[in-house]
Amino acid sequence: MSDEELAKVGEPLVTKVCTTSCHGIEEIDAARRTRAGWIDLVGEMKIKGAEATAPQFEIIKKYLARYYGLVAVNTAAPDELSAVLGLSARDAQAIVGYRTSNGPFADIDALRKVPGIDVTKIDDQPEALRFK
Repeated sequence: MSDEELAKVGEPLVTKVCTTSCHGIEEIDAARRTRAGWIDLVGEMKIKGAEATAPQFEIIKKYLARYYGLVAVNTAAPDELSAVLGLSARDAQAIVGYRTSNGPFADIDALRKVPGIDVTKIDDQPEALRFK
């Protein structure tokens, strides 16, 4: 599913499930989490009675990780970088390869220096990046 499709389907679904289950969408804005953190939270939502189908819960997890996720740039696997930043598998692997060869990234400017990656994905979500 492309970022555009995920946003088109995920945003109204998250809004519906979250606002009818226990809280408003504003709480999501204030609480970025790792992909694993969102997976755990959605599991708790299910236990507490949030109403959605299994496929809808999968979309919710992907949407929350993608648009409200956190990623530890210096330790994340390629799939984590892709899930949170919306990077292609090739770009995510390029970041990991560059990090392996050159050491950890100090900041977003260092990350932008990875040759050939789509830096717009990085610039779109600077609040999702963690370097320490």
